[in-house]
Amino acid sequence: MSKRIKQVGSLVSGLLLAAAFVVSCEQPDEPGGDVDQPSPVDPTSQGALLTAPSKAPRTIAAMMFDITGGGGSTATGAPNAANIMTVIGGTGQSQRHMFQEISYGIQDTQPMYFGPYTLPVHNCLTIACCGPSSDQTGNGSTVASEISALGMTFNHYFWVYGRIPSGANCGTWGDEGSPSKIATYSSYSFHELVGYSQEIGHNFGMTHEPTMCCGGTVSGNRCTGGVTLSDNTSNCQHIEYANSLSFMGNGAHHPSAVHKYHQGWMSGCNLVKAGTSTTITMVPQELPCDGVQLVQIPAPKSRPGPGIRGDAQGTPPTLTHYYLEMRAPLGFDSGLGPMVLVSIGPDLPAANRNAPYVYLLDTTPSTTALTDAGLKAGQSYMDPGGGLTITVNSIDNASANVTITTTGTGALTCGDNSAFTAPGPGATSCGPLFGGGTSTGVAGSSGTGSGGRGGAGGTGGRGGTTGAAGAGGRGGNTTTTGTAGSSAAGAGGSPGAGGGIVVGPGGTGGATSAGAGGSTGPGAAGSTGPGSAGSSATGSGGSTSVSGGAGNGVTGTGGAGNPGEAAGGCACDTTAGGTTSSSSLLGMMLAMIMFARRRSRRAPMG
Repeated sequence: MSKRIKQVGSLVSGLLLAAAFVVSCEQPDEPGGDVDQPSPVDPTSQGALLTAPSKAPRTIAAMMFDITGGGGSTATGAPNAANIMTVIGGTGQSQRHMFQEISYGIQDTQPMYFGPYTLPVHNCLTIACCGPSSDQTGNGSTVASEISALGMTFNHYFWVYGRIPSGANCGTWGDEGSPSKIATYSSYSFHELVGYSQEIGHNFGMTHEPTMCCGGTVSGNRCTGGVTLSDNTSNCQHIEYANSLSFMGNGAHHPSAVHKYHQGWMSGCNLVKAGTSTTITMVPQELPCDGVQLVQIPAPKSRPGPGIRGDAQGTPPTLTHYYLEMRAPLGFDSGLGPMVLVSIGPDLPAANRNAPYVYLLDTTPSTTALTDAGLKAGQSYMDPGGGLTITVNSIDNASANVTITTTGTGALTCGDNSAFTAPGPGATSCGPLFGGGTSTGVAGSSGTGSGGRGGAGGTGGRGGTTGAAGAGGRGGNTTTTGTAGSSAAGAGGSPGAGGGIVVGPGGTGGATSAGAGGSTGPGAAGSTGPGSAGSSATGSGGSTSVSGGAGNGVTGTGGAGNPGEAAGGCACDTTAGGTTSSSSLLGMMLAMIMFARRRSRRAPMG
């Protein structure tokens, strides 16, 4: 977990600096270039989830930076491109596989890999939503030039670093957009699945998924001696990263069904609004289903959010609605459930807004782990002020039968406002886990994936490792050799099945100078022959074939991993070799303005 340091400064220049920052960091309503912005989510126009159309893949420029000054080798701390490619675009425990699975195959990502680049200043770029133009370290112009040389415009720019030298001030953040207007920049200084998924999740419009500790003692991300929820929330404390059942908290698991519905990956009667007493059949939120995966219930009374802000990065919302979802041991949720999770928060947001805080409630507060946070067969949750009881009558890995007893007198409706007839479809309304099987395989460190996704291969061949001017070997199942251009590496084409495209920062075979990315593609990616980017020198592409062991669809070795707490967030959490000065009020004024922006568009503050 990184050290979190709030950045502060002095008042005299603070107001001017803060105002300038707000103006300069406003992203245009319509991005330049061929950047795909998603259409606003309209649940009434979407069909059943099992037949929902796929969306255009989100392109990600994964830019690797060496700030060690050690000569550009992994031995001296330069980014390990092979490891980074595995975590971003591999077939097992990767960012790309996570988004494929949580969206039921609706939202793929298309990562392309650039670098490692050597930056002139031994520091990470300043945490800011507007990218390299707002950098204060002296590296911004170099990175801006490298982005310009990529040859295309991407949906997202994801910055990753190698070893962080002593004294460097590096952050883990992601500018937060919304489902209908995604954000662009994010950065993660470490190399594990939770952080990689979380920061891009912010770009998609997802906020952190917290818990609260009512009447207990908070230590780190844990609450001891508390209760599930107090009628008076003034004694409840917000814990920003405590939800270990979601990668938007600190666990390598699916995000909440609230996030999925907000993103448009669920629709219609996947959401049921229960305004009256009823019994409903719920199906796992991990699978593509035409049944009920999210239930919204008006709380008997509205309550303020947690009275103790703790480490909250935003303002806790008024708690007006309960949410139910079923979790089962499937895919990235292997090892969880089956259980019905209970959460509380505000009403569902519009697609042009970023997500609000929704608090996971621990219905078994006597233990510190959240793996038993949900309700199992025969267990009930009662609102502390009365007026609502939620009971799980029965549950298995395929479905749950849930009774809601409320004093409410509303209707039963679907998310598209059509009438809902209880109990709703059962387990037969669900399709298979994305990629097949029931658990998620883990990709090998050298590109060999084992199991989980119906026998998918490993992370793909990685050419260009010797810095050839030509594009590196691109994902696929056979040997791939790039042919260099005369001065610049091509960055075009589409990624192969193994995990995207690699573009080296320099080369040995160019006739003039080594390029850091060109405007033309170096040929087709995939499993076949050599691509060519130019007419002269030949670069040294990848020379090995990489294949993955076939999975049996059932016994993948991953999926249950919980690689610790997510460090940082979408704002100004930093990891530093030294301390940041905190003199006077500049940062206070700047932070106040940034906090306001973060709640409207999640500017990178921590």
